[in-house]
Amino acid sequence: MTTRRRKSLNFDALRNLIDELKGVRGNLPSPYGEYIENEEDDEDYELTEPGHIESEDVEVGINAALSTATNEFELVEEPNCLSDLFAQIFSSDDEIVGVAINFEDAVNGYFGELFGEDLSLANSYLTEIITTLEERIGPWTKRKRLKEKSTDG
Repeated sequence: MTTRRRKSLNFDALRNLIDELKGVRGNLPSPYGEYIENEEDDEDYELTEPGHIESEDVEVGINAALSTATNEFELVEEPNCLSDLFAQIFSSDDEIVGVAINFEDAVNGYFGELFGEDLSLANSYLTEIITTLEERIGPWTKRKRLKEKSTDG
């Protein structure tokens, strides 16, 4: 019985994926109305409308990240969704796959629109994904910085 050695993870590609996902998260509006100060009366505040976004707009951002990741991770086949990407680069049993599935479920929205609790959940799951990925590359980033310092000096 032979064992296949897994290709090492491309940390630069992972950093780029994190940046792309942060861009998607940056496009998600606040799911709640916000109080803003009325310019004419300092003591009067107005409540803004709760945020909403078309599910398709989020999916376009995710699809762009998937295309970039497919090239940078040198995947044979482009994944259909974020959970498929993580299953390919990590493992289908990895906890991040489950979080990505939850994110995808939240993004499905109601009649193509993402708002309220689903928008809040999508933001939370995407933040969890980004944080998990950053934690995974943390030790690599520290080693890379130390190596660069030792070659500079």
